[in-house]
Amino acid sequence: GGGGGGGEGVADLAVAEAAAREEVFYTIWEQTTTLAARSRAEELEDIANEDLYQRYCTSLLRCVSLARLREGGALRAGVEGRADTCIDRVDALIELRATRLSQETKSLPAAHFFILFVFSLQLLVSFLIPLAAAPATEDDVVLRGAFAFFSATYTLVFNFAVDLNDPFTGNYQIRRSAINANLVATRRCVAAAVGDERAREWQRDDDRIAVERRRRRRERAAAGVESAASQSPAL
Repeated sequence: GGGGGGGEGVADLAVAEAAAREEVFYTIWEQTTTLAARSRAEELEDIANEDLYQRYCTSLLRCVSLARLREGGALRAGVEGRADTCIDRVDALIELRATRLSQETKSLPAAHFFILFVFSLQLLVSFLIPLAAAPATEDDVVLRGAFAFFSATYTLVFNFAVDLNDPFTGNYQIRRSAINANLVATRRCVAAAVGDERAREWQRDDDRIAVERRRRRRERAAAGVESAASQSPAL
């Protein structure tokens, strides 16, 4: 009876260790999704709710502790050393992530838009003064063409500046495609470790979460439009 209980205890430890190991791989899978498909705002939301890097370290240490218990306190040579190396690399990744996120927050300074505002006033005045001095110049084709050209150039520059301040949803977007090839290779390694069926299940979860996030963004955008409409004065 005691031997049977001891065997069940070892089996339970093995099951718990396998679950902790799968959690480690799933955390890596989720981080690849964050880097490849999610925006900065979504990444910050994930960090605030549950930092994936911290969850990876917790799961890895739990996996090592369970393996030590299963082996009776003695681990195979190099296991703890490799775990410490992984944690050191995660610490370096956390620093790199902080640097990347801080760089992604950089936007055009307010002085840039003030200069554009001053330029727009100068553009209007430079054409209104000649027109006020000589009303006949209103029919001048050259003057009209010059005004249209400078107005179009100003509009293009202003819209481009506004778009640069919204790098994830504007016309010119930051896409992390440069690292996607490495992320695909990482996912293949994870799939090989956990099995293709489990990887496909995780991919279906990713697709479902992505649809849910898009739905919430649309709802927030619709709520913002309704709020602005309700606060605007009736015409």
